[in-house]
Amino acid sequence: AAMVLNLLWTSKPVVSRIGLGESYAALLAFNMFPTGFFLVTPYSEAMTLMLGFAGLVCLFERRWIWAGVLIGAQTALRATATGYALGLSAGAAVAAWRQRKAGDAKWWKPLLAIPLSGWGLAVESVVLQIVVGDWRAYLRAQKAFYGPGRPANPWKLLDPTFFLHGFGMQQMDFVVLFGLVALTLVTAREVLKKFKLEEAVALVITSFVVVLMPLITIRDYWSFTRYL
Repeated sequence: AAMVLNLLWTSKPVVSRIGLGESYAALLAFNMFPTGFFLVTPYSEAMTLMLGFAGLVCLFERRWIWAGVLIGAQTALRATATGYALGLSAGAAVAAWRQRKAGDAKWWKPLLAIPLSGWGLAVESVVLQIVVGDWRAYLRAQKAFYGPGRPANPWKLLDPTFFLHGFGMQQMDFVVLFGLVALTLVTAREVLKKFKLEEAVALVITSFVVVLMPLITIRDYWSFTRYL
């Protein structure tokens, strides 16, 4: 999965949008990310990212069904894959709207990706309901791991001390986070110009949700950047 993921960075759909040099620079930065080593460990990160990236490449190529299938499969592996599903759904809706406005008889095709984008999570929930009798077993297991006295608290995002403590943690995860956000904001305007509207919408929503979800749900700072 890690090898396929790296190959996707220099695939034709990506290079045609951001350029060859930029693609290789992004590939290098991606592999040098502080928690990039998780891509070669026996965890779900590599497969999750590969499926999500492949789904976005299919979106670039207007292969809507494949985009939905790949990103849908991703949602069975990690909760943050929801961001990719939401991004794809929004991009597909924008594409359908633009095609209908242009008079395309098959304007509805992009919409096929929307129900497919969450099939993995749906199947996993059904299996959990059948096997353990609780389709929310993932949430129950997470609560048991952290303990009942430490629920997810989205309001901590309004507490400056939450971020200040993050700067002082051993892995400096929030230093990386703020650097990543700052770099994204500085470059977003120029980068997004290279993508079509539906592609840009998908990328923006995916990026926003993938960053926001770990911030809301984490109870510890340890390896926060692993979930970005």
